[in-house]
Amino acid sequence: MDEDDAKYCNEQIKLFGQNSGDTTTLLKQQLSVVGSSLGAVNNTLTDAEYNENLLKEGINRITMYMNNLKAETNEKMSLFGAKIEIEGHILRVNNAMQTLQRNHDLLIDSVVHAQKGVLQPQIISPATLMETIIKSVSAFAKDTASPIPMSKDSAHLLVRLYELQVYTKNGEWCPWLCDSLTTCKPG
Repeated sequence: MDEDDAKYCNEQIKLFGQNSGDTTTLLKQQLSVVGSSLGAVNNTLTDAEYNENLLKEGINRITMYMNNLKAETNEKMSLFGAKIEIEGHILRVNNAMQTLQRNHDLLIDSVVHAQKGVLQPQIISPATLMETIIKSVSAFAKDTASPIPMSKDSAHLLVRLYELQVYTKNGEWCPWLCDSLTTCKPG
């Protein structure tokens, strides 16, 4: 090895020494960057854990709210069902009361008509009345003609044949019998 070679080696060693200082500086800077990165990752993990806890707490609140809402809804639905059932009972009682009122009115009308010798169709149906009249035809006078045909098919005409109209005058009942052949007259 000659002098030039020795110089060259010395320069290379010096350069290496200088480069190793640069390398050390670079390594220190890289360590600082890695340390910062690890700190950021650590902060991110801490934030993620905090957010996870917030999310769990939010889910628990929503679950409690939904359970309360469900309980309130079930209670209201139960009350609504009871209301519907009560209204159904009221409707049935109202229908029964109306039926009783109609039957009471029919009974009063029937008594008023029966006192005048008239049977209401609700007491005896037109078909039964026609059947009875047909059975009694032999007891009628020979020169008597019926205003309607004597058959069960014409029983509905009996209802049209006579009508009882009742009025009050000075607080007293005043019945009038009306038929389709003549005018109304006091009964």
